[in-house]
Amino acid sequence: MQPASTPRKPWAVLAYTVADDKSGGSDLDASAKIELKALCDAADFNRVSVAAQVDFKRTRGVYRGSITEPARDFVEVSAEQHPLWQKILGGIKRSRLRVLMEKADLNAARANVLQDFLGFGQRECPADRYVIVFYGHAYGPMGLFFDAAARQRQAATLRLNDLASSIEQVDGKAAVIVFRDCFMNTLETAYQLRNAAELMIASQSVVPVAGVWPWLGFVTTLMPGAATADVGQALAVQLAHLDDIVVRLGRNS
Repeated sequence: MQPASTPRKPWAVLAYTVADDKSGGSDLDASAKIELKALCDAADFNRVSVAAQVDFKRTRGVYRGSITEPARDFVEVSAEQHPLWQKILGGIKRSRLRVLMEKADLNAARANVLQDFLGFGQRECPADRYVIVFYGHAYGPMGLFFDAAARQRQAATLRLNDLASSIEQVDGKAAVIVFRDCFMNTLETAYQLRNAAELMIASQSVVPVAGVWPWLGFVTTLMPGAATADVGQALAVQLAHLDDIVVRLGRNS
């Protein structure tokens, strides 16, 4: 049950970022910070809520942010303790941002961590429809994401079937899934997600690490009365320069 004080909105964006990398580089760390700030800057919080989880490479820990109450197994941290959250907080008007940091070493490439975040996003950002955005390295049919800290303990890549089963827990309300990840527009991905959402937007090729997506145009497509198919097509147009393609999945609206 959502808190009574939390208003239900037409849309919510649930952004899941894993900035870890099998190489020694940390380009995704810097890019993830820029992307998340741009998304929050673009959001109209009168009709769109945002929940985000970021697993950085160089900064220890997994961070969650939203208009929220503290979540189990996370401790509240001050926004001033991290420059990214401080900048986001400074740009949000008439909204409250809580930042949470994990107490344990979570493996963000595991299905249970993703599922827990999606549940968190639903509870703290109740909405009629959800857009789930993924950002990080991907390997097409072999799955996506990588968590170096957990490499020796568990499988490091999130498999497509585990991805699908996690998203299906969003109470049948995932309208659009967007991948800012390489090679995710495959038949294998679409098949696994057929019961998880209505539409998928992904690229068949490499997605650049650098650069910021057109989040302002992206968020303005999330109109309260718009059909999900129309929203998906509008989102795809916003991302057309990256050769993204909207795929209609098997789930009924």
